[in-house]
Amino acid sequence: MYSLIATARSNKAATALGIQGASQLRKDYGKERADVIMNIMGNVISGKVTCDTAKQAQ
Repeated sequence: MYSLIATARSNKAATALGIQGASQLRKDYGKERADVIMNIMGNVISGKVTCDTAKQAQ
């Protein structure tokens, strides 16, 4: 997934990823891949999130 996001961004294409929280991303993809996905996202738009997700989004 993260290679798709990075490739799209390098070609100036917008991508949107919707998750409920960083813990959901870690559960589905594992800690290492979840960290990569969170780090390559250009902008993060969030509503109410838990402390863990807020720390990672800053």
